Amino acid sequence: MQVLQVISRDALVIHRVLFNPHTQSSSNSLELLWRVRLGDEFVILDSALQHNAVQQCLGASYKWTQMTTSLGFAPLDVNQDSGCVLRHGGWLRTMITNVNYWFMEMFFMALRYESTMVTPVFALPSEE
Repeated sequence: MQVLQVISRDALVIHRVLFNPHTQSSSNSLELLWRVRLGDEFVILDSALQHNAVQQCLGASYKWTQMTTSLGFAPLDVNQDSGCVLRHGGWLRTMITNVNYWFMEMFFMALRYESTMVTPVFALPSEE
């Protein structure tokens, strides 16, 4: 992931190259990534910038992915410190031939968030 522009503390424009091991191909995505709080829920939204100037400059030789996703995190019970409800939504403008790949991509997004914000799932042993 490459940060192209910092719009605010809660919004970025990023470029990603997504590699799909099933098709052995890569695609590019130019996205607006932002976060908001809606009541007790924290929502991270990721939306591809459509028909952007970069696509026009690079032409058809580059494959582009158009997708919009959202991840929502809310406490199970606002009166307790443990537990979280994960909500995922979005759409992908492509053929639905690799559903398993995209499902795993969304799963790993949630896992990365948890590892960063809560605690790592596992720790690597230190070298001696």
